[in-house]
Amino acid sequence: MESVFAFVEDVSRRLLGREPRQVLLLHASALNAEWFGRLADMMESRGYRFVSLDRALADEAYRRPDDYVGAWGISWLAHWELTSGEPRSPSPDPPDWVTKAYEAASHR
Repeated sequence: MESVFAFVEDVSRRLLGREPRQVLLLHASALNAEWFGRLADMMESRGYRFVSLDRALADEAYRRPDDYVGAWGISWLAHWELTSGEPRSPSPDPPDWVTKAYEAASHR
């Protein structure tokens, strides 16, 4: 997840000139439950703190034009890149151990 957060922070600074309040979507799963404590610790070490969805969406970034329509649930940043005519930044692939842990957890 460190690489994903670094990626999002970099895209935010490049696209918006700053890092807006972010919305983190986590699905209920055994893997997320097992790793949430470590994820929260990593986020705290990067300076993140939890706020309500209303507070996050009050950030002016969420008033940017967004005309993305598609079948995929991509990030707000990707919406804004595509709406502004920029190519979508390629997201980092998960490490092999994450894929293996996900596969193991889904077979329990």
